[in-house]
Amino acid sequence: MAKDDIKFTRKELKEDELVTFSAKALKWLEENRKPVLTGIISLIVIIILYYSVTGFVRYRAEKASNEYMEASELIAPKSRGMTEADTPSKEDIKSALSKFEAIYNKYGFTGVGKISLLRIAQLNYDLKEYDQTSKSIREFLSKMDSNDPLYISGLLLLANISYAKGDFPEAVNSCEKILKGSSDFLKDEALFISAKAFIKQDKKEDARNRLKELTEKYQSSHLKNEATALMKSL
Repeated sequence: MAKDDIKFTRKELKEDELVTFSAKALKWLEENRKPVLTGIISLIVIIILYYSVTGFVRYRAEKASNEYMEASELIAPKSRGMTEADTPSKEDIKSALSKFEAIYNKYGFTGVGKISLLRIAQLNYDLKEYDQTSKSIREFLSKMDSNDPLYISGLLLLANISYAKGDFPEAVNSCEKILKGSSDFLKDEALFISAKAFIKQDKKEDARNRLKELTEKYQSSHLKNEATALMKSL
């Protein structure tokens, strides 16, 4: 007797495939229970660590910012119109310097920590501690991107330190780095400092060219009048 042909509908075939796949999946999970559980636990641990680290970094950054503001208040002008009476005392500068050093030691890896290093250099400069200023500013520059405006501020401070120490060629060298940059940020300052350094080296023509560029190119600079007067004296 011939066997009847057995026909399955498309729906029945799909259901059968699903049952077969489910059975295989369950069997695989049973056979690989330990690796699967380990993988799931590892994923959970990674997620927990991610959010823990993110929260910790955010907390540290906020704490660093608050401490930075507190230190800044010690040397902030007491009124809008800065007068000699509003100038921070030597004791205030030293107190602020101590706080910025503590911030850098604790949060040196953060943006606030790096900015604190620049403030440390600036305050040492105010105290005429030029060797310490030079050390701090060079360390700061090594941590910053050369396109960052704060890097340019650091170069200008380095130029001022060199000028104050009588190293006029080095002052010009730092200014040259600013002047070669694509941004106009602080270029008027760099022109003025390098002009003064050229005068100290008896290079009056170079100084005159720098002052001329300053007065013509940076009309709104706060140094324009002083540069004009200095140029006339040459």
